[in-house]
Amino acid sequence: MATRLACRHPSVTCLTDGDDLYRPDWPFTWTDDCLMKITILGGTGLAGARVAAALRNRGIETIVASRSSGVDVLTGVGLSEALAGAQVALDLTDPRSRGELGVTLLDFHATAARRLGDAARTAGVGHVVILSAIGADRLVLSDFFLAKITQESLVRTCGIPFTIIRTATLFEQIYRIVDAETDAEGAIRVPPLELRPAAAADVGEIVAEAAVGTPLNDVFEVGGPETLDLATLMRGMLTANVDPRGVVVENDALFYGMQIGAERLFPRQPAVTTEIRFEDWLREFVARA
Repeated sequence: MATRLACRHPSVTCLTDGDDLYRPDWPFTWTDDCLMKITILGGTGLAGARVAAALRNRGIETIVASRSSGVDVLTGVGLSEALAGAQVALDLTDPRSRGELGVTLLDFHATAARRLGDAARTAGVGHVVILSAIGADRLVLSDFFLAKITQESLVRTCGIPFTIIRTATLFEQIYRIVDAETDAEGAIRVPPLELRPAAAADVGEIVAEAAVGTPLNDVFEVGGPETLDLATLMRGMLTANVDPRGVVVENDALFYGMQIGAERLFPRQPAVTTEIRFEDWLREFVARA
């Protein structure tokens, strides 16, 4: 029997085993007149800011916890205070976006997951939600994906009901990959990788839905509505930014620090498919520039 993964937001389609399509209501554990408080770690980042906005639009008390607000997931400073009274804790931290690690990605996510688990248990949090990445369970030779699967494992065993959301590469992340893969001659060397990329706005809505829903105690994956290769995505971003760098496709090129060849990073079922297409997102991106 197909397992239904539910969501309310109109910009997503829910996929289940057998490619059946559903749009059922998310299995909420709250009602519109119920008071709810959600704390977001990394709530000022690419995904976090959009999740915070989506939750506030639903009338939910949302605490944005970040280093600028006195909360440090590595040291634990301010974490207990940020989680006080919260029913749900979201870990959307992304140290790569700030370039300020000082520790490895693995150490960052492992330490943050342990700190969050300890503080959430003490605070009586009933649901932990984390944002992971498609490929975390199969590309562990990459430091990034190894860090994410380690984070997932620690959340699974923290003793608190949980939901793990693995998302595809976001459109907004493509330029960061462009810069990371540019060599000394200004060429961008990438593998023949196929993706189902998504817009951060859509992913933000889906994470917000997961946060107010019943814990799945499992993983679901989120991808975009179309298959695109990494080179096409990069060329689109470069053109939009009038960037003269060229993209070279090579089988032995690296992706997040490892050789993956002609890999296909598609969401596995159960999964949620968003609707915003790259061409439409890029058109809006250019209009805002």
